[in-house]
Amino acid sequence: MPQVGAASFTTIYSFIFVGFLSNQKSGLPATVQELAYLLVSAIVELYHNACSTFFPTPSKSHYKFNLRDASSLVSGILHASSGCYQVASTVAKLWTHEGCRVFRDRLIDYADRNAFDQVLSDAQRDFFIYPKEPLPKPFDFEEKPNQLVFTDFPDRAAQPQIYKKFKMSDELLRFLIDHLDDYNLASQKPMHLIPFDDAILHLTRIARFGRQFLIRLAARIANCKLQTFEVIKNYGQMVFREDLKKSLSVAGEKKQQYVSYVSDNHIVQETFLVDINNLMNVGDIPNIWKSEEADAIVDSRSNSSKETGRGVGRDDVMAYFNTLVRSNLHVVLCMSPSGKSFRTRLHQFPSLVNYSTLDWHDSWPSHALLQVAHRLINNWNIPAEYKDRMDEKLNNGFSTQERKNKEDEAMKTQFIAIQPRLEVSQKDTIGIMAELTVQQKEVEGKEEVVCREEAIVTLYANQAEALAEVNHEHGNKLKMLMNAEFIGKFSDYDKDILDEKMMVKLRATYIISHKFQHDVVENVSKAAKSQYSYIHVAKEVQPKRAKVKESMEKLELMQQALAVKKFMLHRVEDKNAYIKSKCDASVSKKAKIEAVIEVTRVKLIRVEKLLN
Repeated sequence: MPQVGAASFTTIYSFIFVGFLSNQKSGLPATVQELAYLLVSAIVELYHNACSTFFPTPSKSHYKFNLRDASSLVSGILHASSGCYQVASTVAKLWTHEGCRVFRDRLIDYADRNAFDQVLSDAQRDFFIYPKEPLPKPFDFEEKPNQLVFTDFPDRAAQPQIYKKFKMSDELLRFLIDHLDDYNLASQKPMHLIPFDDAILHLTRIARFGRQFLIRLAARIANCKLQTFEVIKNYGQMVFREDLKKSLSVAGEKKQQYVSYVSDNHIVQETFLVDINNLMNVGDIPNIWKSEEADAIVDSRSNSSKETGRGVGRDDVMAYFNTLVRSNLHVVLCMSPSGKSFRTRLHQFPSLVNYSTLDWHDSWPSHALLQVAHRLINNWNIPAEYKDRMDEKLNNGFSTQERKNKEDEAMKTQFIAIQPRLEVSQKDTIGIMAELTVQQKEVEGKEEVVCREEAIVTLYANQAEALAEVNHEHGNKLKMLMNAEFIGKFSDYDKDILDEKMMVKLRATYIISHKFQHDVVENVSKAAKSQYSYIHVAKEVQPKRAKVKESMEKLELMQQALAVKKFMLHRVEDKNAYIKSKCDASVSKKAKIEAVIEVTRVKLIRVEKLLN
């Protein structure tokens, strides 16, 4: 705990509670007196958990708790009448109520309130339902924490105000309606207020603020005079201070309970909040009184100051006057939390939070709207000729709304049912796209191999074709060497059968001879000349023929291998085209499902707007 340790806090307030409970005139049961230490421990635990659970943020800048809040909780418990201390369970409920008023009323949303309810429930369980030091009988908290009502409504105007427990029942409702009727009879501006549950809960927080109508009724019930500021043209600091002086004079001089209502509309200048901050902090506004005004206050209050045992000096009387102001004047400050101004004001003027009890208003609950509608419709005089038409229109509206509700449920069902299909379609599309990526890489690899092989085959074919042309040229030379006699003579002789062995023998016997020269042979026989030329030409042609034959055979094998690879490439391309078409179909299906979901979502939003 900040500033003061838990042990010191427990010690201080234990003495206060023990002294308070033991000094009750009527005498309290022993079970109630034993609650003193449990109450203090529960207060320390609740305060500590609230500080460690809720932290100030830009949108929740007033989530700041200090020992003053814990003291406010203690003060609220001690404020109750002696009747609340006759039953131990009522004291525990009083602790719950004051904890809600100090901490829960400051929270702005349901999530934080639910979190606080859990903190409160844990403290109830630890200290009152299943306490560490067993009680004679565990307590039963039948009411919800926020439904507990402790307030000081007097049963009659002449009776003193007694802070006691009320039940949220018809009795409390009738009590508030009676006071509302009394207010409307005495006021020139009657209020047509519908006391629904939330309004009743706000009204029961007399020392806390509600809406303007609730403030008027609350002031009426609490026998307080209400002052509202009238903002006129050129309403500035001087006029505002004059209005504040009226409130201070009534509260300090006439000893009358007074409520000053200040809203955002009244705060024309931010300097107004400086005076309000000082008033809430110390009960006084520096330099607000002129010298003659202060003298008049001293003259009117000097006797009363002397009767209370104070001095009659100027400072003593003014201090007594400020004490009366703090006791009798209640400032109700209503501000909108929207925008930055609210956070800025709380940061600049911390007393607005530290010396106030916050009451956060939510949106109107549905049951409150229904109660207001029933009241207004019941008091509305409708001509008879319009009733049937309005009934028919209303029934048609209900029928349409019922049909739209069914359509809404059907669309919600469809929306929920189509979500798995979208997920499956997304997974299928992702899988197909991954498969397509792999297949495309395979196609690219095979295309690269086929292109490379095709280039090699083309190069080899060109080389084979060149060899064939050379061989063809030598063949022509041989034909030119042949004449008619030579052909006739050697037509039946297969010269290709001449192997290397025979050629060696011919070369050794004839060709090496000095007489076997081209010119000599030509003089002897032209046929021999042709044979001579043929032998030398055939020697060159034969290896080239063999090489051409080998090249053609190798070319044929390469062309066959290339054809196989082209066939495999076509198969891969066909498979890739199939997967691509499958992927396109899956993407199209996914897009259609997403379109259906989007249309359904838009329809649901429109239906929700129409129905709500």
